[in-house]
Amino acid sequence: MDKETALRLIQPLTEGANVAPGWSLQAIEIHTDRIDHRKDKIHLVFSPDLTLTISYRSAQQAALKTPHFSLGIRNSEPVLSDAGRRIVSVISDRLKANDTQPPHHWVDGLASQQADTSEPVDLWLIPGHIGNPLDLSIRSLRVLRTIDLMFIEDGSQDVIAQIYAQFSLGDPPEMIAITPAITPAIDPLLTHLNAGRKSKKTMALFGANEGVPGLCDPGWRLLKACNQITPALRVQSISAGSALTTALMYAAKRPRPFVFFNLFQNEDESSALLRALARIMPWSIPPTMICFATGAGLLKRWTDLLRATHGLQGRMTLLANLSLPNERTKTLRLSPPPGEAEDFLDPSDKVVLRIDFAPQKVGLHWCMRILRALFS
Repeated sequence: MDKETALRLIQPLTEGANVAPGWSLQAIEIHTDRIDHRKDKIHLVFSPDLTLTISYRSAQQAALKTPHFSLGIRNSEPVLSDAGRRIVSVISDRLKANDTQPPHHWVDGLASQQADTSEPVDLWLIPGHIGNPLDLSIRSLRVLRTIDLMFIEDGSQDVIAQIYAQFSLGDPPEMIAITPAITPAIDPLLTHLNAGRKSKKTMALFGANEGVPGLCDPGWRLLKACNQITPALRVQSISAGSALTTALMYAAKRPRPFVFFNLFQNEDESSALLRALARIMPWSIPPTMICFATGAGLLKRWTDLLRATHGLQGRMTLLANLSLPNERTKTLRLSPPPGEAEDFLDPSDKVVLRIDFAPQKVGLHWCMRILRALFS
């Protein structure tokens, strides 16, 4: 509900209009429901003792029902006065005359548009809400309407059905629960993913009411299966509130500790990440390291980054322009050193840099790292 809807339903009346002798419409108030926009109400305030409420039509009792709306009466006295009955009559007539079209909430209107992607996406990573479905973004609703095959945490089916009903998204898609039993038998997931791509089905990993998929649910098992498919699936994400939490949706391993360094490079060109990388020793292999970076900053200091990671085992992932149409992901092995940054970075890119370390092999390079650390 919004004020535009209220004015349409009671036109030509507006705030301040005289409705009965000595009675005017003092205020139009919009009372929004915390969880479901279909339960919003319009309050027409005529005095401290008399308020008429307009709501979407439901099975509940009401003083008046039109094709799409209900009119309720809130009166402090057990019996309406003559003036009160006159007001109810006037508003009832206005409501009957003006309720000529189904209510069209702006959320439903935006959600009905086609998902904003210029290239086909094989798999969407869609964050859910953590209790209130109104926290879902408009873009999430738009993409959910296009999904044919959805991977979810086991037990989320009812929640997803409620979301599709609440936002008029149509029938829920086919759902596949990701359970621990899938891990040793990954073939069923691979079969569904390959079949979805061949049949041009749009697939999604949806966090439902668990928040960030892959971090707050077993979604990492799905991403692990995706990494076994050739050619690689085109995976794209919807924002999970920040670049950091969005990047964590791409985890293809069980969630593990990580250290967040904020910016790759500060205004004075110092870099806490590069200092930490240079100090890694055999006895102090860190957890995952993550930071924000720009394409320009990484291109400028790419040689410094390669020097700091020289000899280390693991992989470096560059997640560029998350949730934007030109989103792309590049994963590089730390050893041998990755190639030139110009091959996959543009100066205008906004990047989340993630470094995951593998078990380290002992070799001569550790002596060089120790000496370098001592003299630096």
